[in-house]
Amino acid sequence: MTDQNASPGECFPLSLVPGLSRLFLDYAAADQPLAPFYSATPCGHRWAPPPPLLPGAHRETLADLLLGQNHACHAGPQAIANI
Repeated sequence: MTDQNASPGECFPLSLVPGLSRLFLDYAAADQPLAPFYSATPCGHRWAPPPPLLPGAHRETLADLLLGQNHACHAGPQAIANI
């Protein structure tokens, strides 16, 4: 996809989407009145386990593999800098 064909990065509130129920909109907004009915909010992370603690050697090996993979796919400088 080229830049001229990319869609704009605008973000609209869910309340503008037709056909969504008030219950869903309240849930998506993480409204407090719905808290007793759901175990977690839509943006919460309590359900996710903590990331594993990996030894430094493992992280280095993984980073080397990711660098090789990204170079093979002709990744841009920003992607490479994030590794």
